[in-house]
Amino acid sequence: MHDTTALVRPASVYDPADNPRFPKLHRRFPTVAYLRRHARRHVPSFAFEYMDGGAGADGGIARNWDALDAVELVPRYGITTALPPVDVELFGKRYSAPIGVAPMGGPSIVWPGADQYLAAAAQRARVPYTLGLVGGMTVERAAEIAPDVLWFQLYRCSRNEHAIGFDLVRRADTVGAHVLVLTLDVPVRTTRPREVAVGITSPFRPDLRMLAGILSSPGYLKSLLTHGQPRFGNLKPYTAGTADVHEVAAFVRREMGGAFTWDEVAALSRALEASAGGEGNSASRRC
Repeated sequence: MHDTTALVRPASVYDPADNPRFPKLHRRFPTVAYLRRHARRHVPSFAFEYMDGGAGADGGIARNWDALDAVELVPRYGITTALPPVDVELFGKRYSAPIGVAPMGGPSIVWPGADQYLAAAAQRARVPYTLGLVGGMTVERAAEIAPDVLWFQLYRCSRNEHAIGFDLVRRADTVGAHVLVLTLDVPVRTTRPREVAVGITSPFRPDLRMLAGILSSPGYLKSLLTHGQPRFGNLKPYTAGTADVHEVAAFVRREMGGAFTWDEVAALSRALEASAGGEGNSASRRC
């Protein structure tokens, strides 16, 4: 989409140690495992189960961890004198590392305002940030926070000849999202038993246990008061102006479903190319 390469500072400039809080944070959380243990104690139980659980008996999570643990980085002694560069070019843009923030269904349930925090962190680190369609902020707001690294994820919204899907693509293109990510592998909503057992259902109706969990998590409560109840910001313009989060959630369930066909992928790609052709900037749009 819109090319903002000139706005990206060199990847080599970024260093986590630039953050004055880095030494203290690194001492507390030297690995992700430490963050996970901390999260269990500092967010409500329903938020942790939503974040930490997977489908079925968490078999997919276990396989993913095993696959990552199986990767070995082998040093080449006597050849290199310093750490190798890890910056990478993806779809015509350079990022500081070949990793990024993947789209997540509802990070604001885990921590209110999480979408904004993740986008700002990715912008500072110069790694891709992918805003999920059902995330807690609009693509327009994401573009304000992370203009140099924004990608946008889209589920299949096939009603009325994909009218909503094409309009979402237009909005993402207008604000300068660099890559469109289509989710092909979720034809139906899976059951995640851990989140269902603690009350993350649709419609979502907090019970006394959930409210007690929020009240006993001061940081979560403060962020909730600051950012408000998580909402489907990107889809609200298509819901006839309703402000009721349950009605918006019902709309999402009706509109989204099924997996993209390759013909549909091609149609979205042609729409991007046509838009790019109108502005003479086709090299900056990726689907």
